[in-house]
Amino acid sequence: MLSTDNAIILLAIASAFIGSSYLVCMSRVMKREHAPSSLQVLVLSHFLAALALLPFMKSNDFGLAQNSSIFLLVIAAAGFLVISRMLYFYAYARTDVATVAIFSPLTPIYVLLTGYILLGETATFNEVAGLMVISLSIYVYFMRKGTSLANIANWLEPFRQIARSRAVLCAFLSTIPTAFAAIFQKELLLNHTNPVAFSFWLLLLIALIAGVILMFKRSSVKLVSLTTLPISFYAASLILLPLTHVLFSWLVLAKPTAIALVLQRTGIIFQIMLAYFIMHEREQIGRRIAISLFIILGFSLIMLY
Repeated sequence: MLSTDNAIILLAIASAFIGSSYLVCMSRVMKREHAPSSLQVLVLSHFLAALALLPFMKSNDFGLAQNSSIFLLVIAAAGFLVISRMLYFYAYARTDVATVAIFSPLTPIYVLLTGYILLGETATFNEVAGLMVISLSIYVYFMRKGTSLANIANWLEPFRQIARSRAVLCAFLSTIPTAFAAIFQKELLLNHTNPVAFSFWLLLLIALIAGVILMFKRSSVKLVSLTTLPISFYAASLILLPLTHVLFSWLVLAKPTAIALVLQRTGIIFQIMLAYFIMHEREQIGRRIAISLFIILGFSLIMLY
């Protein structure tokens, strides 16, 4: 039988791998020639993910909707995530993955503060050190290829792009609502619900909220027939997305919220490996190896006790 520490390590790795796989898959879907709008992707993928979790729901899990005070927290978490995902899906559809993902390490840093203020969460020195190492490594990885790290101006360039590009602005703004959604999620998981039930209601509410927005914007967004969507879209929505939410919920219960978020973002190491072995991207291999080693170092620091 696995020890608790080993189980958390495997959980963190699985959450990182599956979460990053889902994002890459959705990015490819939205960049196809006849791609659906980011809102349509949001509605369909999250509705299918909720549907996939339905068989695993217990009868008392449906009672969550009858408690108005608790359900308001779920609605708040869903609302923040709808805003976040509308922003980054918009960005993913209009710019490259690196431009969007470079801001992703900001969310765990925000949650260090919001988690302390709203939940009284504190992280150990090793956990904070690991978070900073991983966040900095991800930021460096997504900096423009060939960028010299010796020039301080290059480090600030992604933030300068915020004022020049709406897509980059949306990518940056998408990191903020997630920080608040994660706090609501931790509160609910600790006191009111379980990972499967929470994920089901969250995914369903995201689909419903985004669906209402889609109805109002129907004339100004691009809609496509369900039959034109690739099989990969349905596979990612029915398998990867619900697994991402359930695994992350378990990780949030095992670790402080900010640490759970940054562990999920270590999925970048899988992207580096896939780029090397499958896509044969061999550029700046020394830098990529160094970044991978630093991410592993950060992961190890977090898992130290």
